[in-house]
Amino acid sequence: MESYKPHHESFKRAWDFRVEYEFLPLDSQVRYTFVPTQGEPHRLIYQGSRFNFRYSTEGEYKNAHSIIWPEFEDKGGFLILGKWTPIEPFGTARMWIVNDNSIEYHRKYLAIGTTGYITDGHLDIAICKVIELNRLK
Repeated sequence: MESYKPHHESFKRAWDFRVEYEFLPLDSQVRYTFVPTQGEPHRLIYQGSRFNFRYSTEGEYKNAHSIIWPEFEDKGGFLILGKWTPIEPFGTARMWIVNDNSIEYHRKYLAIGTTGYITDGHLDIAICKVIELNRLK
């Protein structure tokens, strides 16, 4: 199995916040493979996918898509290291703010309980809720 290179090795720092996520229902616009799970199709997504993050705020970037990459965890809260291990339709993810220049903006608007979306281009693919702050404290 090909392994995944964790972001902490690339960025040389800790993750910024964690979320609970749940993939949204499929529609005809989504570009992912469908596989049946308990009778319902869902996206087949792998660790390392370059998704972004969006949340509604009253700030200057209201509804903007930020370059914040998820790293998905297994049911025990450990980072999934298999690059081709399919990601579950719900669970937790560590979130990495890629642009350090935007840290102060996100520090102002992200809090435990904040609802947001993991996005692919203009599409919301998962709804999520912030459950922990790490580097944003």
